[in-house]
This record gives sequence, structure tokens and C-alpha cells, in this order.
Amino acid sequence: AEDVREQFKDGNLNLEEFAKSVESFKSQAAHFETIPSSAAVGSLLVDSRVYKQRLLPSPIQCLTVLQLLLPERMGEASKSLLDDIGLVLPVVTGIPATVEQFVNKKQVVADSQLQLDKFHARKDKISEMATLMTAQKWTVDDARQNDIVMIDSNLTMLENGIELAQSKEEEESRKFAKEIAEEVPKLRKRLTELREQLDKPKLASLDSGDRKSVV
Repeated sequence: AEDVREQFKDGNLNLEEFAKSVESFKSQAAHFETIPSSAAVGSLLVDSRVYKQRLLPSPIQCLTVLQLLLPERMGEASKSLLDDIGLVLPVVTGIPATVEQFVNKKQVVADSQLQLDKFHARKDKISEMATLMTAQKWTVDDARQNDIVMIDSNLTMLENGIELAQSKEEEESRKFAKEIAEEVPKLRKRLTELREQLDKPKLASLDSGDRKSVV
């Protein structure tokens, strides 16, 4: 049973291999069940109960491990996807108040657009895990079902947010371009004042040095 857990320890679960393993262990368990408790071999009556007791627990235990493992992997995948969407969603749907925030939002929107297909592929795999559990008549608990609903909702909000952000990009660009243009003269004035402040001590020092040299 531990070998089975080790085989599917990778977070990037191969669902096709997983499903094959489930069917294999189910087939083994069903086969062992068909072995009669006793059978006549010639003039001897062979008792196979001990043999069955040794063989049968192995595939059943492996099936139990797989049944417990799949919702674990599903939960991990759901959390990872929700976390990744949660990082970009507030930025994509937010309203930038500064030039820095606008530039950051523009980059995050572009990156999120590129990631959408991957986000959907990860969501589809999580849904396939739920489908496999249902096909095996394994319970998909409320937490896993809620994860799927939350992922669907957040992905929809992200897609709508990207579309809205792209439609407002030109308007926001004009707004912040105006702010940048207004800030440039102020920045130049501050730089000039700073240079003057830095130059004054130098001039005073030079004047003082000249007087000393004359004396």
C-alpha cells in the first residue's frame, strides 16, 4: 500500500495511470473473491481460506490508499490554483491610484492573459479528479466541491477583469500620461533647487579659500 502512495506522490498526478491502477486492484480483488474456500483435487479436499486471507487484503488496502489519496491531491491542486489566481485577481480588478500601480497592473493583466489557458487546464484536471471519484462511487466531500465552485467563480472574475482592464487601458494611459506631464516641471524645479543648495556650500568654500590665499 505504501508503494502505491509513493507511486502517486508527485503533485502533477497522472490521472490515466491512476485510473488504470484503480481498475487493476479492483480486478485483483474480484478475482480473489472468486477463489472457492475449498476445492477437491483428486481425492483430497484443499482448504484455500488461508490462501485467500493472505492475498485479498493487499488489493483492497491499495484501493483504500488510492481512495484516500485522490481527494488529497485534488485539495492540493485546488489550493495551488486558487492561490495563484488570488495573487493576480486584486491587481487585475483594482483601480490604480498612482503611475506605479498603473504600470504594475498593465504588466499583471498581460501576464494573466497569457496564463489563462494554463489556469483552465489546471481547473479541468481538478474536475477530472472529481469525475473519477464519482465514477468509482467515492464521495466528493463538500470542501472539494466548494473548491471547484470557487475556482470557476474566480476564473470568471479574472477573465472579466482582464477584458475590462484592456478596454480601459487607453483611458488610464491618457490619465496617467497627463499626470506624468504635470509632474515633470515640478520634478525639474526640485532638481534645480537641489543643485542650487548643493552649489552654495561649494561657492562659499571657494570664496573663503580665495580670501585666505590673498591674505
